[in-house]
Amino acid sequence: MIHIRNIKLNTDYNEKDLREAVESILKTKDIDSIKILKESLDSRHHDKIHYNLAVGVFVGDEEALYKRVNGKGYNKNIMLTKEEFYTFPHILNTDVRDFLSDVPEYRPVIIGSGPAGYNAAIKLARAGFKPIVYERGLPVEERTLSVDTFWEKGNLDKNSNVCFGEGGAGTFSDGKLNTGNKDKSGYFKEVLDTFSHYGADNAITYKAKPHIGTDVLREVLRNMREDIVRLGGEVHFGCKLVDIEPEIDYQKDPDLGGKIFGFETELPLYELTFEKVSYNLDEISDESEMFKIKTHSVIIATGHSARDTLIMLKSKGVAMEPKPFAMGVRVEHKAEMINEAMYGKDYKQRYGDTLPTADYKLVYHTDQDEDKPSRNVFSFCMCPGGYVVNSSSEPDTVVINGMSYSGRSGTNSNSAIVVSINPEDFLFDQDIPDDLDDNKYDDVRPIYDKELRGCLMQMRIERAAYEAGNHFIPLQLYGDFKEGRMSEHLGSIEPAIKGRWNFADLRQVLPHFMVDAILEAMEDFGRKIEGFDGDDVVVTAVESRTSSPVRLLRDRDTMMAEGFPGIVPTGEGAGYAGGITSAAADGIKAAEAISEFLINDLIECYKAYETAKYL
Repeated sequence: MIHIRNIKLNTDYNEKDLREAVESILKTKDIDSIKILKESLDSRHHDKIHYNLAVGVFVGDEEALYKRVNGKGYNKNIMLTKEEFYTFPHILNTDVRDFLSDVPEYRPVIIGSGPAGYNAAIKLARAGFKPIVYERGLPVEERTLSVDTFWEKGNLDKNSNVCFGEGGAGTFSDGKLNTGNKDKSGYFKEVLDTFSHYGADNAITYKAKPHIGTDVLREVLRNMREDIVRLGGEVHFGCKLVDIEPEIDYQKDPDLGGKIFGFETELPLYELTFEKVSYNLDEISDESEMFKIKTHSVIIATGHSARDTLIMLKSKGVAMEPKPFAMGVRVEHKAEMINEAMYGKDYKQRYGDTLPTADYKLVYHTDQDEDKPSRNVFSFCMCPGGYVVNSSSEPDTVVINGMSYSGRSGTNSNSAIVVSINPEDFLFDQDIPDDLDDNKYDDVRPIYDKELRGCLMQMRIERAAYEAGNHFIPLQLYGDFKEGRMSEHLGSIEPAIKGRWNFADLRQVLPHFMVDAILEAMEDFGRKIEGFDGDDVVVTAVESRTSSPVRLLRDRDTMMAEGFPGIVPTGEGAGYAGGITSAAADGIKAAEAISEFLINDLIECYKAYETAKYL
């Protein structure tokens, strides 16, 4: 493949334009195919906005053509490379795949059907390991109904909501797929290729800022689920993990011992207890039943909001530590204002409708003095043409997030403006609103002590948001937030919110250090984008689930939880990812780790089984 970089094309370019540009660079029309590898929009100069492309070119004799046009290597934008493809390390043959039906304890169990869980499941299913996925929430079709009901009526289903259910929290988001990390190992590329294979637009594989859109992502999830099942896996909904009993002695279980004809495994065995939850969209039911399974391997991919699972894992001795994260608010502007700021006020005359709804990325470092440390304040999960959504997952709390459809055609654009939070901030003597009664958290304080104290900090602020908004999303215009007064009416921006809201004083929700940092940063952002800190800007709270405030410790080489071989904490909830793509990539790594953990023992068990058949 001949790799060409820095091809500049107009914003309305088409396939013919691209081909002509490549032919001009290579000085030949004898081209078999062209594959776009990367496409980024350069809008630094409003009068010269263009796309910058990198492509792979396939011809009959690539080496000869390369030598002819760049034999001495003077042009650094033309390279001869090989196209690389991802391969899973262990693929089971048909006989061993069939054998798994006789030894179900060798089938990997995956807790959670978000990006990490489903990408792990897909890889294991394709390799023949027949994974079993357990998800506390509902499949995406029914989950969408329960979320819509919550937004309209306010009755929260604690197990099927914006955070829990098929696809995880990313299902009701912008579906942003870019990541700030380099893809040296190729995992991110494999994630994008996988989503494209299951129904996402192929453009996500080369766009510099790919996004899938909540509407398209739902179809992708459905297709992934169907393929997992087609390949011999299982997906069970309404099943919440409530207990893990580690290291049950394999030889004390006569049923399992009989199935493998005396083969003595060295793998630990875990007994998992699940709560089977009943759902009713009109009336939430607390009725449930329990069931147990046994397995050698577990991938824990429960997402950043499964606090009850974290509490259970901590009680079992799973090692974890607090980690930094961020919290803040969400701000809404008219999408047209952001477009004009990013592209120029005359962008429509210059470029028509060829430009995407504009996005932005803003970062600010607050001033440091003896009394306060410097903090990072930054835009997060920016949603062009999107909506603010109520993403609460626990009773008596309010959590918000941003969401966009694939067309990003909404009237407003929104983004979280969040402040960095360090473990030192988790202490209870931290500067918090004066009227936030700390005593009301005495019931949960013991279970959130030490490692999980960041979760308690989240909960305190989420409950304060619930109270300030009178059970709904608290909203305030930025001018009033700045002056410390309640808003009484909207300005020029009509909120685009999924879920009900009330006017509130956000200073009664957020810790003072967070308020000060946001105000300082917004003034700077207003200098970078005219009108960003306008008095009419809609501000809502609280954006508290940017990432997990805790990290489950795992072995650097095997990925196993410390002291628990066979258990792999993965994804955002485990503290190893920050978004759809990085979580999915970590899920693939978890699948590889589990296959490596099982493969030798499984093959030996199969050999013993085959030998015993002829005795």
